[in-house]
Amino acid sequence: MQLLRNLSVRWKLIIFVSIAVGFSLLGSCVVLARYQADMLKRNKLTMLESFAHMIAFNSAGTLSFQDEVAANDLLKAARSEPSIEVACLYDAEYRMFAQYTRNKTVGIIPPVHGESYSGIEEDRYAQVLIPVKDDFNESETIGYLYVVSNLDDVQSLKAQYYSTAGYAAFIGVLLAVIPMLYLHHSVSSPMLRLATTAQSIARRNDFSIRVTEDREDEVGQLYHAFNTLLDHVEAYKAELLEAQNDILNAKRAADEARDIAEEANLSKSCFLANMSHEIRTPLTGILGFADLMLKDVAASESQMLTDHLKVIKNSGTHLLELINDILDISKIESGKLEYEIIESNPHQVISDAISILRVRALERGITLNYRWISDIPAVIYTDPHRFRQTLMNLIGNAIKFTDEGTVSVRCSIDETEDSAKLVVHIIDSGIGIPTDKIESIFDPFTQADNSVTRKYGGTGLGLPISRRIAIGLGGSLFACSQVGAGSTFKLTIDAGDLTGVTRMQQGAADALITVPVDPVEAELSLKGRRILLVEDGETNRKYISLVLRRVGAWVETAENGALSLDLVKKHEKPFDVILMDMQMPVMDGYTAASRLREMNYPAPIVALTAHAMKGDDQKCYQAGCSSYLTKPIDADVLVQSLARIMEGQGHIPVPDADHSPKVRKSSARKIFSSLPADDEFFQEIVREFVEKLHEQLELMHTALSRGTYHELEQLAHWLKGSGGTAGFAILTEIGAELEKKAKEQLYDECSERLNTIQDILNCIQLVDAPAGLSS
Repeated sequence: MQLLRNLSVRWKLIIFVSIAVGFSLLGSCVVLARYQADMLKRNKLTMLESFAHMIAFNSAGTLSFQDEVAANDLLKAARSEPSIEVACLYDAEYRMFAQYTRNKTVGIIPPVHGESYSGIEEDRYAQVLIPVKDDFNESETIGYLYVVSNLDDVQSLKAQYYSTAGYAAFIGVLLAVIPMLYLHHSVSSPMLRLATTAQSIARRNDFSIRVTEDREDEVGQLYHAFNTLLDHVEAYKAELLEAQNDILNAKRAADEARDIAEEANLSKSCFLANMSHEIRTPLTGILGFADLMLKDVAASESQMLTDHLKVIKNSGTHLLELINDILDISKIESGKLEYEIIESNPHQVISDAISILRVRALERGITLNYRWISDIPAVIYTDPHRFRQTLMNLIGNAIKFTDEGTVSVRCSIDETEDSAKLVVHIIDSGIGIPTDKIESIFDPFTQADNSVTRKYGGTGLGLPISRRIAIGLGGSLFACSQVGAGSTFKLTIDAGDLTGVTRMQQGAADALITVPVDPVEAELSLKGRRILLVEDGETNRKYISLVLRRVGAWVETAENGALSLDLVKKHEKPFDVILMDMQMPVMDGYTAASRLREMNYPAPIVALTAHAMKGDDQKCYQAGCSSYLTKPIDADVLVQSLARIMEGQGHIPVPDADHSPKVRKSSARKIFSSLPADDEFFQEIVREFVEKLHEQLELMHTALSRGTYHELEQLAHWLKGSGGTAGFAILTEIGAELEKKAKEQLYDECSERLNTIQDILNCIQLVDAPAGLSS
């Protein structure tokens, strides 16, 4: 088929017409030849029957008188017919009476029993069997004559017919080719001429070439239409060239104007960047020294100076926020605002914003509520910094424009088969926005009313930045409002693929949102406080004790729940707070907390747990804990959380992985702890942890080789809790994985994690160790 497709029209016409004519003639001749062959067979059979009847009539007397000699002589008359092979005469009982065979090697074919028979056998022989009647009584059969004739003469004539049919078909094809050649000359050649002209035009890109119009038939009309088309194309080409020149001139002018505008914009951006740097430098000094002075003043309890310094700090912070807004809108307009999509804890991001802004809400006498109306995914995939920035803008605006009432934050996950969206509604009972002004508030430097700017302040950049960020995070930001009835802002961002992501129950987040505590005030609030630390891990015990003692707390420790009960009974005065590890030998934290509550012990109990799965918080609360912290423990989170407990604020937030201490890596082969390198006490904790890790790793290998997975699970739990505390967050993660695989009793996976721990241990570098020495 590919060969035919590439042939010229001339050859296609010749081939197709020849095939059609040849097959038609050949078919007709074959049908005629078959018909003639059938006629020859019928004539042959008729002749054989006539010959048989003649011999049968003459042989009646020989049978009647039983004259075999005369019968054989009579059958020899078949010699006159070359095609007769066999002639046999049988008596009435089918016994051979006389016979004739032309070829002695040909056997006598037994006759078919019956009165008479004639037909063609296997297209090779004609057979005739007829009865021989008595001359005096025709109703009496006295014998049978059997004659067999070959069909050689018929086959010869048949072959001649077929060869004649082939010759006729061949001659018919030859005769058909002649008009085809004329047809090619009349039709195909002019078409080829037209195609050649078109190819020449395309090759030279010269639309002035024309095909010569020398015919009046349909082909001549085609020539005329082709030339007319070329006339139009040539005219259009001239017009197009003229338009192209106009466009090029206009583009050149536009490029020059754009270059001028870009140069001016670049100058503006450079000026903005320089000014930002110049403004940030003194701001950093103002804010930094304000913090230092606040700590010194807080220690000296000079309230007036403290208030003045807070004003300086707040003013500087506000100025820095304004600068950041201007820089963000500049980046957005230039398309240079970048997003870092990473694994993020949505509840943590939202609760951070809520915790910061709740202070502002309380100062204005406004209630700030936050609730999930669906299960909470442990992680989503977004830019947490930009997401938090958008929330701060939206919730901050809601608080600013609400004089009294409530600001509510409602969150949910909207999932479909191929996507997931995080939806946040910010609902306030504030002044509201006129319907015709809703879209304009998303324009830079615009607010709904100039009077709003005079009363509430602001640059009008917060909402435009928030909408652009929402779009950049794969979502949207819309608002609906009514003057005097409040506003609702709907923020949607892409949450990424949440397949297999752990979910936290609705309402579990409510207990985790608190008012932030000033770090200086937090440290002051813990001075002199009596704290009982119940922790079996030596590293965790030393680290937490050191952190609490440095802020002035009095700390007593116990290694398990049973010892903690003994200490509680020993001291008549209750501790101010109890920090309780939940998984310990002898007696775990759940049992110890339950026993303390049975004793009506009044002190708050804060659970320390390495678990962060769904339902772990409820398990701690059911045991009698007031709140809980997840390991690894961050020093700032610990101090501020206990400060809130002392002030009676109840529950504390649970830090996610993003707030865990990060391991400092100086090179591919060295891993340092994130604890302060210049603090001797902290580094002692690190050294002791590394020494114990060597011992514990040997025990892990032994437990795995023995198949004691429960022991391996306990050792992995120790690593998960102590690794991060010693400043190695990477060990917390691998410890959690090992604990899970040990619980599932997966040997290969456990062995792989142990090898990873060994590699990490080989890369750990102690600060005071000689260069190149790894512990």
